[in-house]
Amino acid sequence: MKAILSLIIASATLATIYCPVERFEQSMPNPPTLAVPVAPVFPDKQVVVPLREPAVSRSLEQIEAANLQFAMKKLEADRKLIEQRHSIQLMMMGIGKDHIIVQVRRTGDVENPMPEDEIEGVKQTLFGIAGGEFPLELSVMECCKNAANVTGKIRSYDKEQDRILIVNEQKKNGNTDDPEATWVGLQADAVLVVDGSKATGLSESLVGREAKVWTTGVMMTSYPGQTTAIKLVIE
Repeated sequence: MKAILSLIIASATLATIYCPVERFEQSMPNPPTLAVPVAPVFPDKQVVVPLREPAVSRSLEQIEAANLQFAMKKLEADRKLIEQRHSIQLMMMGIGKDHIIVQVRRTGDVENPMPEDEIEGVKQTLFGIAGGEFPLELSVMECCKNAANVTGKIRSYDKEQDRILIVNEQKKNGNTDDPEATWVGLQADAVLVVDGSKATGLSESLVGREAKVWTTGVMMTSYPGQTTAIKLVIE
């Protein structure tokens, strides 16, 4: 009797160990899978194990941002070459959300618009320096079509730095009671007009006269402010 009982227990244990692999497979989830051999228990069967996608080291956005940064460094390194080749001044270069932003202005002929073929030439130079095309927002700063950036009366002349102080009593400096005041110098190619005629430079004799200034758009936020003129008209 004991022998029969031992045989039954052994058979039950053996049945537990050698459960059909098909039943095991049916209990597994069913995503994309990788078949992995399991030995030595089931040498003629395969246990199906879910396959996990490998993690991507960098997102597409990160790769694109790195490419833009690489292109930007190359453009910055060749800034003078770009300016000399096309007779322009690079007013701004920066990286937007998914593109590079470049603003230029024509030098030497500041009041005339830049022709389309010259703009296209600048674009191709930028692509060539970067090593290929990239998302680009290229704009051209045009002088003197809109209202003057700075207006007022000339209060003093700084001979050492060759600039004039323009004060506008009609405007306030931010939230203060101080009048708007700006030191204005001239760009190398600036147009200076005095009494309707082109002039060659600033001097003490201009103090007390009214002035209108079209600037590069860059203003230092000191008080008085500091900027440079593309065109200065004195009356």
